[in-house]
Amino acid sequence: MPVKVRCECGAGISAPDAARGKVIKCRKCGEPVRVPKGSSSGDGGKPRRKKAAGPRPSVDDDDFFSALDLERGEDQDVRICPKCAVEVDEEDIECPNCGVDIETGVLSQKQKKKRKRKGPDIDLFPKVVWSGPTEFLKKNKSLALRLIGAFSLYATIFCVSLFMAADYCIPEDTSNPDTPLKVPVVVFWGFLTALSGGASMGCFWQLFILIIQATMEEQDSLDRFNFDFFVGVALGFKILLWPLAVMGVVWIPVAAVVGLLVAMGNLTLGDSEIQILAIVGGIVYLIPLWAFPVAMSHMAARYTYRAYIPYDVFRFGLASMKGVCHWWLVTCCAMLPAILVIVPLGIFYKRVYAELGNALLKLVELCGIATEVESRGFMFSMAAAGIGIVLIIVSIAIVAVLLAFSAVFVMRATGLFSYYFQKDLGLGDRREENVPAGFWVRYLALMIDILLVSIFIGIVWAMILGMREVVIYLEMDGMVSTLNSVGQLVSILIPVVYFVFTESSPGRGTMGMNSVGIMITDMEGNSPIERGAAVTRLFGRLTLIVGAFTMSNDPEKQTIHDKMSKTRVIWRKLNV
Repeated sequence: MPVKVRCECGAGISAPDAARGKVIKCRKCGEPVRVPKGSSSGDGGKPRRKKAAGPRPSVDDDDFFSALDLERGEDQDVRICPKCAVEVDEEDIECPNCGVDIETGVLSQKQKKKRKRKGPDIDLFPKVVWSGPTEFLKKNKSLALRLIGAFSLYATIFCVSLFMAADYCIPEDTSNPDTPLKVPVVVFWGFLTALSGGASMGCFWQLFILIIQATMEEQDSLDRFNFDFFVGVALGFKILLWPLAVMGVVWIPVAAVVGLLVAMGNLTLGDSEIQILAIVGGIVYLIPLWAFPVAMSHMAARYTYRAYIPYDVFRFGLASMKGVCHWWLVTCCAMLPAILVIVPLGIFYKRVYAELGNALLKLVELCGIATEVESRGFMFSMAAAGIGIVLIIVSIAIVAVLLAFSAVFVMRATGLFSYYFQKDLGLGDRREENVPAGFWVRYLALMIDILLVSIFIGIVWAMILGMREVVIYLEMDGMVSTLNSVGQLVSILIPVVYFVFTESSPGRGTMGMNSVGIMITDMEGNSPIERGAAVTRLFGRLTLIVGAFTMSNDPEKQTIHDKMSKTRVIWRKLNV
């Protein structure tokens, strides 16, 4: 007769009679399970014999209580756990309720490890990461279909805008006065290209974050939602800047040294040097990608700043390396069809572009419209535009289908990674207000401030370069050096004004500080700080590198410019 056995994972197993006293494998989790010994009788073992009842004492007996047999008060037909007193089956080795060994009454090493983690069993992740996303995708096919629609729309706008900005609006001879370069038109299409490109990537990350959050809340399906264009644009640029933020500790010093050498005339950047810098920059940019699931887990968490801090990204990545390796294996398998199509398209994009152009001309010709260059007119332009957009939509839709279903699968796998490795990823950690902020979060805030200041300076120089072109066109060459001097002066004033006025403003910190949740106060906790203290902090930043090392042993995490200005940087009040 078969014997019933229960695995540690909770699955019931019907073992054959010949397996008594042997070890079999659980079909659900694959762990070894020992089948108890016993006879092959119908009840799985010898029936327990009840002791023969002794003579019942007479009611009149003076020694009534001494004659009681207390062993008869125990139910010999029921097996209970020695720790929690829960009824267990005959074949149970460990209590399914408290996990102790039934015979010894103590926890096994495996159970102790599970209890110490106080979270989901990470040993189940390699099995669940394949079946879980499959079931989720079956229940949420509409998510993939909506993703196909959103991506196709944004990517079509991107391709059309890119063609207009980089090809159609650019004359063959820009120096020919009869066909001048229309800068406002090119700027418009370029701006639309940037927006639609960000939205094309951002629609994936928007759904990515929502699915991770739903998985962490143990939801099997996602409610209906709409893709937001501007949220997609923000997320698209965010994901592009993520590797730059993580590796900023490498590329910022290198860029500063290269810029200084170029400014001093000790380095000349030719084509070969620029190519070498581009290759090195690309390698540095790709380094953080191995920890991509770690970053996405934190982007969907309460404290998103950790996704951009190199120390946290690599620390949590190494702590959950087992899950990261499984995630990459699943991702590569799921995305393989899309990779086999998209990668060759990217490598041979020039040939693909030429073949699409040839196909477009043939289709226009089939409509009875002349395609020769000298014969092209209004009808050719209208037909080419209509057919070209249809070709782009069809091509993008094919790519979208390959991407969307695989992407939803990977999104759920990332959510399961976040759920099972939440302790190793530090997702449950909390921060307290009015506590000194450490080095890495301040580093991230500074990276954001440097990016913003660079954008402001770039805008100013773009305006000055435009004014220079006008001055040269009007043959006022004497103004060129003046404009250059103004640009250099403004480039110095922008960071001064930015840091001094933001740190002493009611915002109590720079834009970078506000974005990561830290602020500046004086030593008594008053904020905003005085304008003079902000000026002292600005010039004290010249000691930033030395101050970064000194703050590690300081109880208030103060750098040298903090101490010079008698200020401290602390965490803001949490918004719950």
